[in-house]
Amino acid sequence: MPVLPHYLSVYLLGILELWIAIPAGIAFKIHPLATALVAAAGALTGGIIVLAVGAPLRNWLITIRTRKTGGLDGNIQKIWNEFGIAGLGLIAPFLTGVHLGTAIAIALGCSRRKTLLWMAIGAIVWSLIISYAAAAGFSFFR
Repeated sequence: MPVLPHYLSVYLLGILELWIAIPAGIAFKIHPLATALVAAAGALTGGIIVLAVGAPLRNWLITIRTRKTGGLDGNIQKIWNEFGIAGLGLIAPFLTGVHLGTAIAIALGCSRRKTLLWMAIGAIVWSLIISYAAAAGFSFFR
């Protein structure tokens, strides 16, 4: 069974969304730790793309999100007001995804370096939690 295509698939899916990449990695029978790290790397790549592409993409992502909810999600605004980038970086991979969380942080005036650092920490933490929970769920049904 080819391993590299599975890892590459998890990485590319991670760019889109952790919630898609991690179950795919577990289904490919990749170890949960490896799945978490590869998916987190993909998610961070998505965040870096948002940082690199700049304001037009960030504004578009925020416009889509605010159109759905009528404004920034109240929970995200509360987290930002209370905990700043640390809180947003730790919760955004779970609530909105790294790419949208990055766009929100930059739109709220956070520096690129702090945004990337906290999104990385959040992506790794949530990837580990989700990977091991998914692995436990898959093993429960075997």
